[in-house]
Amino acid sequence: MTVLQQQNCFRLRDAAPPVDNSRRFDVMLDDATVKARYRFTITELRELAKKLKLPEDGVTTPSGDRVDHVEALAMLCRRLSEPSKLLTVASEFGRGTGPYSRVVKKTRSASR
Repeated sequence: MTVLQQQNCFRLRDAAPPVDNSRRFDVMLDDATVKARYRFTITELRELAKKLKLPEDGVTTPSGDRVDHVEALAMLCRRLSEPSKLLTVASEFGRGTGPYSRVVKKTRSASR
């Protein structure tokens, strides 16, 4: 196996970086900060979630990731607000890249 790696036949993936679970979405942030991050205030996100008919009990992915509907919408808005690495935006919500990506995808499809 070492020989195959040395000859670049394949490579092992780097380990996923640790997730900082202490960083979570905070609905108590001031409007200026929230608007800068997500382009909407918390009040506007709540209203938008209702108008898009996102489930009141939250967004649940087929993999079992469950997120409040306002946080899910904030995750989608953050992802679309500026070009960033997936790891960067996922870390802002205290989530790994897989769960973050699944929630954003489910939120996008649920809002159609």
